[in-house]
Amino acid sequence: MKINEAVAKAMLTNERAFKDISETQATRIVKATLAEIAREIDDMEDGKVSVPGFATFAVKQVEREKDGQTVSLKRILARMKVRRADADESADDEGEVDED
Repeated sequence: MKINEAVAKAMLTNERAFKDISETQATRIVKATLAEIAREIDDMEDGKVSVPGFATFAVKQVEREKDGQTVSLKRILARMKVRRADADESADDEGEVDED
């Protein structure tokens, strides 16, 4: 999904949150926000970047062997936050919901 598509959907389902801004302005805000999160993750060697209500990103340096040489790579794992209403619809048969 493209960012502008996600913004358009959000604007339809959350009219009050977007009542005074255009779709173009909303898209710029979302892109700037995601870019800032990406900068935080990129600047981190090891640790976590937490965005309450959205996700927690775990950053870890790992070493792998490639073509006989050891290379250092950054591994990023994202744990998304799940709203209770969404989780109830998509939970498996045992009713497990992942909410940090």
